[in-house]
Amino acid sequence: QIQRKFNRPVEAIQINEYDLKQALAVGFGKGEESEEDGVYNIDTTSEFSFQERDVKQLVNATIASAFKRNASDIHIEVYRDTVDVRYRIDGVLHKFPTPIHKDNIEDVINRIRVMCRPELDITERRVPQDGRITIRRRAGRARKLVTLRVALNPGPYGIDCVLRVLDETNTFRLSDIGLRASAFEKFNNLIRSPQGLFLVTGPTGSGKSTTMYSIISELNTHENKIMSVEDPVERTFPGVNQRQISSSMSFADYVRSFLRQDPDIIFIGEIRDGETAEIATRAAQTGHLVVSTLHTNDATSAVSRLVSLGVERYLIESSILGVLAQRLLRKVCLNCIDEYQPEERYRKFLEAVGCSISTFLRGMGCEQCDGTGYRGRLGIFELFVVDEEIRDMIIRGVSDGEIRRRAIAKGMKTLVQDAIEQIAACRTTVEELFRTVSYAQIVAHTNAMRPVLDVPIQRPEPPEDPFDLELLGDIPIEDLEDASKV
Repeated sequence: QIQRKFNRPVEAIQINEYDLKQALAVGFGKGEESEEDGVYNIDTTSEFSFQERDVKQLVNATIASAFKRNASDIHIEVYRDTVDVRYRIDGVLHKFPTPIHKDNIEDVINRIRVMCRPELDITERRVPQDGRITIRRRAGRARKLVTLRVALNPGPYGIDCVLRVLDETNTFRLSDIGLRASAFEKFNNLIRSPQGLFLVTGPTGSGKSTTMYSIISELNTHENKIMSVEDPVERTFPGVNQRQISSSMSFADYVRSFLRQDPDIIFIGEIRDGETAEIATRAAQTGHLVVSTLHTNDATSAVSRLVSLGVERYLIESSILGVLAQRLLRKVCLNCIDEYQPEERYRKFLEAVGCSISTFLRGMGCEQCDGTGYRGRLGIFELFVVDEEIRDMIIRGVSDGEIRRRAIAKGMKTLVQDAIEQIAACRTTVEELFRTVSYAQIVAHTNAMRPVLDVPIQRPEPPEDPFDLELLGDIPIEDLEDASKV
């Protein structure tokens, strides 16, 4: 009868009561989902009660709690008998108790599905889906737009959900990256080159996207035509032609199309395969500045990584400008800072690399840092500048280890060196270094360099800007033969 009435085919689907109510509200413009601009309002000033039985309030409370804790991700994971809700704060997952449980998890996921409309099919439960939610975050009189990137993944006991928090109002400034003055000057000169390839390397969660967007923001002037291909586009910039890869267009496909658009600067979200690597190096030779990311353990390994992807050494040698490797370490919470003694293995490591610290400080845990002892993050960096001598080593097929030792001899500061300076200044802890950088890497770094640190440590008083502390100077590097004896 319905088919005859509307002269259209009708398909029967199974739907629960909550989905039906939400669909009716959306379709007829009534109820809680009838916002005209598709933006959901969440007030983080008022106290949300996790005791609310209403699913809308429960989801809002979960999101608001993440906002208040400056979480970058919300993880909702379904197991046989339980549901875990965890927030990623300063790069580490923390579990928080919420009333999301097996009895209401389906309604919670359905609510998130509805908020993702129209990108997400609320009737599909068998395949992974991605969507976006736009939130208008209110804190008193302040208003800001926040995007939640949603990833749903069906599992044996239900649908797992991860929400990535993307603050649309964040500003990206090159000076905020955290590079020391000497390295920053070199970095600033490299990214302003008229042509060549500059790479940012590090694992997932090391801050590569922030660095990339800071470079885009710095170079985004009316004199430059900038084109970028990303997966996905996390932040849009006026005046920048940004594209997102799809099943029909890869990174390499977009870069080829960009070359016909007369760009000055090309940003590639990530070099993942040989095709993208080769087109990136060739574009860097033909009058374009190409900036991209790569997954390597350190800066000098980028050369062998490109070779392993099939790029000829002559292309690498003639195009590469430099590589910035980075990691993010949690900062000590100055509200609860106090003296402590690290484990013996950590003290021995610091002694082995010549770092003399008489007093160790860390956060003991307080309300401001949710009991973690850390609040916020800082970057550690390794800037590898490719000069004529290094180019000659690349074309001759010299090993990564030899290139690395030569770069250190020429003044390159390693990730571990940079971290040790931050530890000595009480901005972070030695435990954070070992959490973020693998032990094998630390040993390799230690064998290749010998920092000389002997600084008296004074208990810092919390300033207005907690980390407005004078930076230590550059660490002198001993002769390589002496360094190899460490």
